[in-house]
Amino acid sequence: MRGMIWARWTLALGAAALLAVGCGGSDGDEPSGGDGGVDAGKGCLADNDCDDGNACTLDRCVVGYCTNAVVPDADAKEQTPGDCKKVVCTKGQPTLVNDDGDVFDDGEQCTQDSCLNGAPVHTAKLEGSKCVVGKGTGKCTKGQCLVLCSLLSPADVCDDENSCTDDACLPCDLPECGASGKCNHVGLSGMPTPGVSQTEGDCKERRCDNGKDVDAADPFDVPDDGVECTVGICSASGLPVNEPLPAGTSCSGSWVCDGKGKCVQCVANSDCTSSGSGTCSTATCEAGSCTSAYVPSGTPLPASEQVAGDCRVLVCNGSGSTTYQADPLDLPNDNNPCTSDQCVGTSAQHSYMPAGTSCGSGMVCNQFGSCCTPTTCAAQNRSCGTLSDGCGTTLNCGTCDPGDTCSGGQCGCKNGFKSGTETGIDCGGVCPKCALGLTCLAGSDCASGFCADGVCCNAACTGTCQACTSNRTGMTTGTCANVTTGTDPDNECPATAASTCGTTGMCGGGGCQMHASGTVCKAASCVGGTHYAADTCNGAGQCVVGAETACSSPYTCAGAACQTCSDGIKNGTEADVDCGSSASCSKCVNGKTCSAAADCASGFCVDGRCCNTACSGTCQRCNLAGNLGTCTPSPAGTDPDNECVGNKTCNGAGQCT
Repeated sequence: MRGMIWARWTLALGAAALLAVGCGGSDGDEPSGGDGGVDAGKGCLADNDCDDGNACTLDRCVVGYCTNAVVPDADAKEQTPGDCKKVVCTKGQPTLVNDDGDVFDDGEQCTQDSCLNGAPVHTAKLEGSKCVVGKGTGKCTKGQCLVLCSLLSPADVCDDENSCTDDACLPCDLPECGASGKCNHVGLSGMPTPGVSQTEGDCKERRCDNGKDVDAADPFDVPDDGVECTVGICSASGLPVNEPLPAGTSCSGSWVCDGKGKCVQCVANSDCTSSGSGTCSTATCEAGSCTSAYVPSGTPLPASEQVAGDCRVLVCNGSGSTTYQADPLDLPNDNNPCTSDQCVGTSAQHSYMPAGTSCGSGMVCNQFGSCCTPTTCAAQNRSCGTLSDGCGTTLNCGTCDPGDTCSGGQCGCKNGFKSGTETGIDCGGVCPKCALGLTCLAGSDCASGFCADGVCCNAACTGTCQACTSNRTGMTTGTCANVTTGTDPDNECPATAASTCGTTGMCGGGGCQMHASGTVCKAASCVGGTHYAADTCNGAGQCVVGAETACSSPYTCAGAACQTCSDGIKNGTEADVDCGSSASCSKCVNGKTCSAAADCASGFCVDGRCCNTACSGTCQRCNLAGNLGTCTPSPAGTDPDNECVGNKTCNGAGQCT
């Protein structure tokens, strides 16, 4: 295939020399061997790093070191294909013997490949035999396939379908070519095989070598396993290896590599200084993780972490945390000169100093542990009774006149509030009498001599429906007045039925209120054609009899009233509701029932209904549903008045047919 200019050329052309490393010796036909373990004990990453050049040993990399074990006697596992020989192992020593079955294929289809006495032989096939090279068909000529071509040949006639050859049609001076050219294929070398997908990270490159696609070593095609603590390299034997980064290399932010390919929290104690340590623990690194070693129990914490005056000392508890122990020397101080500060176990206690203990210039301690300046009766405006001076001493401030009482440090009749036998503030009882409107228990408490409704009043105020307080009368408290109309605060007025015309149960006008004038005390009635009007109260406690009236003829009683032409009921001699008859009722309108023309405003009573006309024609009616009071032809097929003779009936148009 004709070559192209490729964008990428290998950076390690020199590495191709590695392909020359084989299993045999360096100079002769005999394979190397005999020592069976020249690489034993050498450091390694993979099995290929331990190749000792002896086909009769099993080379392994075990825990980073090489081992080379002798294989059982047999043909060696590693052979050079196509060299007409084979390696035979005997006690770990390789021997090279002829193998005519190990034929080398020279890649030329016009030769017969074989081995003779351990050497490859390639015999030319019969001249003119058909042969095929890629897409071109030719004939065998002197052991080679000759494919002819010309300018008129298809473009791909010389395509041997080998990516590592440069294909062309060249002039030919062989007699077999005649006037045609011949296909020529020049092997390419040292470039990536065109059209082949490369495998990333396998330390190899598909590369052309003398016209052949080979898998060549590429030390720059390193692997990447995605692990941050490894780096991809190609080993000395050309294998991809992810080698651990040195221990201590930073990873995942603040973590480090452990030298074995893992990212861990730590590899040394110094990596744990920022976590896992404290006053009662020290950070250590164990198996890649930071842990804590605990400070012995009872070790006090530094003074900077202690609280002064709490009767305790903060110590380590042996588990990395802290606890408290009692410290009787760590005395509290409440800055109060009237208390004695001491420790009881781990609790602070402040006991009061004895009352009267000096605590400053002119000041003493009281019984409650406060430092104070003693007070006096005069300073507290006290003129009677006893008083604590606020500092533990009781003072006697004096006594009151006989019958008076001491309250709040003042004698009762002068202390500004109700006390002792007083009925009001500083009045009543043994004190001066109270003015109008002030509270009292008896007339003797009042300057007026009258105590009504619990207040001093200007009068005895004993009349019915009278009171002396504003909430009952609406007047000034202390003034006797009538109780507010419609109320009865003292329940003085009995409540009677309206039929008695007596009291309502409420006050009004300085006495008990009567049922109002016009209140019905006996309901109206109608008996035997006579109507009796309702009896009503006169407002003075009497029930006045109502008038008697005879019902107008021809009407009589209907319940408690007389029948009339306007009661909405058909009664008396009325032809219909409130119309007709010989009474004084109005005449009935068309459509109303009637018994005679005199009942109707139209003057026509036809078929029992007031009608708009005399309606005397044949087959006419005035009582048809939907047309009451209007003269209308009788429905077809009927003859309600038997007006039609024979088999005839009304036709709906006022005729018999």
